[in-house]
Amino acid sequence: GEYVLVNTEPQRQKARNAARDPRVTILIRSDDFYDWAEIRGRVIETVGGGPAREHIDELSQRYNGHEYTNPIGPQGRVILKVVADKVKTSHQR
Repeated sequence: GEYVLVNTEPQRQKARNAARDPRVTILIRSDDFYDWAEIRGRVIETVGGGPAREHIDELSQRYNGHEYTNPIGPQGRVILKVVADKVKTSHQR
């Protein structure tokens, strides 16, 4: 099925919550307050190390035009692979 990748740091609350309970909700909003998507699903895989670092650099390159420059803690980055069980958008009637 469809899935979403969320890149975060392992010590962040969202990563700790997902480790305890894989059910998650992701809300995506644009600059337009009325334009949004909500994904309810489950974390089915967690990937750390080099692949997670490469992923955050790719995202930053795509959206900011350069590699990720924010400090990264000693635990590095982690990717949460979320399979979507339900998707709602502001465009649904």
